[in-house]
Amino acid sequence: LAIAKKTREDINYIFVPITKLAQEKLGNIKMSNILALGVLSKVSELISLSTLEKALNNVIPPHRRNLIPKNIEALNLGYKYDLLPV
Repeated sequence: LAIAKKTREDINYIFVPITKLAQEKLGNIKMSNILALGVLSKVSELISLSTLEKALNNVIPPHRRNLIPKNIEALNLGYKYDLLPV
């Protein structure tokens, strides 16, 4: 696993092995985007995890509603990921 380097001091960096977590913990690399959204929710404090969970009902089409629990799991995994200071 390559370690990314901070190249700028004027922005905050967050290094999270998103695709690896999605594959290993959720069994599906396609869950990476939702997992990343959970991380973003935690670090930015712009939107709550519960609001994101509720929003899933509005953005996931009816024929894919069976995926909502897995998406909630991905959001929570990202939100609860222990971020290390960089």
